[in-house]
Amino acid sequence: MADVFEYKIVVSEADDETDEATLNTHGADGWELVNAVADVRATEDGGEGDDEMDDSVPVTVFYFKRRRG
Repeated sequence: MADVFEYKIVVSEADDETDEATLNTHGADGWELVNAVADVRATEDGGEGDDEMDDSVPVTVFYFKRRRG
């Protein structure tokens, strides 16, 4: 029987507290970090009738997996 995995994606903004202790907590719960990617997410301005995008927010996207079961 093939291994079955489940996946978890955590997006951390620049001001989040995604640090070594947080990553260790996920590891203690059985999650294995398989990739981390730096990215930029656009935020909406929030003004009425203005559909333009405002500032970009740097984020890190963490990809985890663990065996299901």
